[in-house]
Amino acid sequence: MTEATPPAAPARKPRRWGLWLSIGLNVVLIAALLGGVMRARAIRANFEERIAAAETTPDRAQTWREHWQERRDGGADATGPRGGPGWLGELTPDARAEVRAVLGQTLRDARPFAEAARQARREALEAAQQPEASVEEVQTAFARVREADARLQQHMHEGTIAALAGLSPEARLKAVEGMLRGRGLDRRPPPNAPPG
Repeated sequence: MTEATPPAAPARKPRRWGLWLSIGLNVVLIAALLGGVMRARAIRANFEERIAAAETTPDRAQTWREHWQERRDGGADATGPRGGPGWLGELTPDARAEVRAVLGQTLRDARPFAEAARQARREALEAAQQPEASVEEVQTAFARVREADARLQQHMHEGTIAALAGLSPEARLKAVEGMLRGRGLDRRPPPNAPPG
């Protein structure tokens, strides 16, 4: 008697779901990358068009670059932020050059004071991060920060006083009014402001 062999199981097809999943993810990734590149190009083109339009529109009196150069040089529209160089626009060209020279030297001389203040801040933060540091050590570190900031501020104030001391009383008054207006402390409208 011959033994009966069991019927052969049908051959299984290899599963290819991993391959299809990989292909699908690759298609999604490529589409996302292409979409991002196209979006970036559209944003850049829009930005360049807006800049070109701003520089070539006839109703614009000047380009952005000319506007910022005029503000930097203290021109008529020089109402700089926080009373920066904008208040120099209130002065005559000779007085402006003199004040710029004094303030420039003051800034150059202030570098060591500023570096000392930065270093004191670093040391205070390092002291505060130390788990074994006592409250008194951290307090003295922050006291050194206040002292360094005070020295820097004193130097800058002395430089500003020296710059203003070289001006005539009328020019000094105009400069101080420009400083106040630039810092938002003067509630009077600027002299060239439209009524209303």
